[in-house]
Amino acid sequence: MWVFAENGFISIVRHRHKPEFVLVRARVEVDLGNFVAGCGEMASHYAIEHTPEADYPWRVMLPKGVAANGLVRQLLDIDYPNFKAAIEERVEWDRDDAYGKVWGAMRELGDVLAGGEQLAAHWANRLDEAQNKPGPGPK
Repeated sequence: MWVFAENGFISIVRHRHKPEFVLVRARVEVDLGNFVAGCGEMASHYAIEHTPEADYPWRVMLPKGVAANGLVRQLLDIDYPNFKAAIEERVEWDRDDAYGKVWGAMRELGDVLAGGEQLAAHWANRLDEAQNKPGPGPK
């Protein structure tokens, strides 16, 4: 599960060997710290690890219930009527830009999957691209 929140981006997956736990991972240390801080007192018993060789260089193993507390806290802390506008107003430019790119990619996907003319146009463009691609050169 990916979570894009005002205070950071995290990824949550089931622990491979301990199904009652999840790994909460982040690319930015402060994002993971923000999430863990919202999980309650029990989260303080679990250490954030730095794993620079991994896809997500920051991670913490938490019981599912403790991680759920963090997700609920994020939900209860929502104080804006428009997430995109809140991000534009409240966070650093780099995060606003990154979140905007994700929003744009998902909007594009929504347009493609909406069907009808949009879907037909998408596949027509893909077909044109494939037909106009230069083939292999002489052998």
